[in-house]
Amino acid sequence: LLQLRHTSDVHEPLLRKMIPLMSVAIENRYLPALIPFLAGMPLAGAQSRARSKLLGMVTLAFEGLALAERELVAEYATLDEDGAPIIAEDSTFTLANPEAANEYVAAREELMGERTILTGDTYLGHYQALQTLLAEYAQPLAGDDAAVYDHLCDAIDQAVSEQP
Repeated sequence: LLQLRHTSDVHEPLLRKMIPLMSVAIENRYLPALIPFLAGMPLAGAQSRARSKLLGMVTLAFEGLALAERELVAEYATLDEDGAPIIAEDSTFTLANPEAANEYVAAREELMGERTILTGDTYLGHYQALQTLLAEYAQPLAGDDAAVYDHLCDAIDQAVSEQP
């Protein structure tokens, strides 16, 4: 007799067909401020769980952005004898070719304007829970937090509206 192995390798493709995966697109420029914003939200229970799952996805996306920024800096910075960018204590660097400043700024702006698709550990109804959590969030917001909140609301609304 043949037996079905009970592993995630066997069930995952089947589950992916049964439960359509949703995606949330966030502009890279919001990722650095999104982490402390989410981490600082005073939530409990299911709302806290929904936030924590999103925070995990945002953290992974931020790590990818940090790597992309390091690669971009390596293209334009003065390099040491090992080929690594020379980074000062204040996290600044010197351009190898000062005439390429506008080119670097344009490349970085393009990177920060790209939309990252958040992926990771989630559950059915997660984005609807986030949509409700954000709609009911009653803390006053200003500055970067207000901009991050607005962008996140738009991204979650878009994800929910595209749900099959």
